[in-house]
Amino acid sequence: MRIDNWPQALTAYLVSINGHTYKLGTHDCCTLVSGCVKAITGVDPMIEFRGKYDSEETYHEALMLIGAGTLYNTLIKKFGEPVVGPQASRGDIAFYEGCCGIITGRKAIFLFEEGYGEVNITKIKRAFRVI
Repeated sequence: MRIDNWPQALTAYLVSINGHTYKLGTHDCCTLVSGCVKAITGVDPMIEFRGKYDSEETYHEALMLIGAGTLYNTLIKKFGEPVVGPQASRGDIAFYEGCCGIITGRKAIFLFEEGYGEVNITKIKRAFRVI
């Protein structure tokens, strides 16, 4: 369940991580989304993954051992069946080109190895509701 002041909490979280550089396992697309979901709901959806990966190899191992084999399948396991991006709302999780991000309105914010990026919601084929 979303907390009462979730829009302010989400904004505060996004401001707090602005300028952080990409580091797998510490600050990547999954930790970005997890932090956003925790700000919105008060619950960390990836607690069991924290400290379990720090390279591509250990990331994939964690998805196999802890998750549902892939990031996409793990998101389905945690958040249910996806909707098409334009049906999603602010605070929902976007899935684009193998990465997850957070929908902020008509765009979604992602953290790629190159840094933060925005993708128009019309390009998002799958999104997961954060209720």
